[in-house]
Amino acid sequence: MRNLLVLISILGAFLSASVTTARASSGEDKALTIEVSEGNWGNANTADIEALLYSVASELRRFIETRPPAEIVVIPSEKAPAALYQKGRNGEYVILLSAKNRRWAQYAYQFSHELCHVFSNYERGEVNNGVKPNQWFEEAVCEAAAVFTLRRMASTWGSNPPYSDWADYAAVLRAYAEQLTTQSHRRLPGDIAFGTWYAANRDAVSGNPYLRQKNEVCANLLLSLFESTPEHWAAIGYLNLHRSSPEAGFLEYLESWRQAAPARHRVFITEVIALFDLPEHRETMQTVLAR
Repeated sequence: MRNLLVLISILGAFLSASVTTARASSGEDKALTIEVSEGNWGNANTADIEALLYSVASELRRFIETRPPAEIVVIPSEKAPAALYQKGRNGEYVILLSAKNRRWAQYAYQFSHELCHVFSNYERGEVNNGVKPNQWFEEAVCEAAAVFTLRRMASTWGSNPPYSDWADYAAVLRAYAEQLTTQSHRRLPGDIAFGTWYAANRDAVSGNPYLRQKNEVCANLLLSLFESTPEHWAAIGYLNLHRSSPEAGFLEYLESWRQAAPARHRVFITEVIALFDLPEHRETMQTVLAR
């Protein structure tokens, strides 16, 4: 970890040294406006951060083209990254990032996670004591989105980075994604099936959506599904569209997602549901097959 952070810092300083380098592509999206606020970003400037964040957004936006226009204000924070429930003065989304200096991989990782919350309609639904029912699943989806984006950016930046002299940073993005996916806590223990793991951890994740070492087990499995069929990232635009009561079960939550999504995404969402091997889902399927 320490060696990777040193590499990130060194490469970031080198790649941002030239302010006169021609920009290879703006990456700007007319349906998505990103404004980076001044503040404590360390030795990074807001223009470079903004170029980076547009590049991040473009990797998901190419699969979520139907997302309504959105304005996002990004603010530096000394606390954990977050997408605030409270909108800005003009109705813009407010995202906090804790990344500093020119550690572009960390900015990309944090922003893609929070942007996924925006695309997933995070602000909808009932919030009880700061937590939405079944919020842990959204956290897992957004963690998968963060690693997916890092990998996509690594590929894109090799030939078409925001600035021509950032191309070499593609290797750092790829290494950062690899480091995340291979962390031991993201893997299922032993030969245990995911359904068995979820049954044992269901109460824990339902009670606290921020148990990262548990959410990220699910995130790795979701990442595999999304990477094999990336067109289904568009399905997250239909998550959380139905308000959930505090008593809403997990299967009910997932089924509401499936019903809200267009037909082209429903088989994929059914595959996601099947991952959890929920007893109530098995009973429903058996009833359907018996008809």
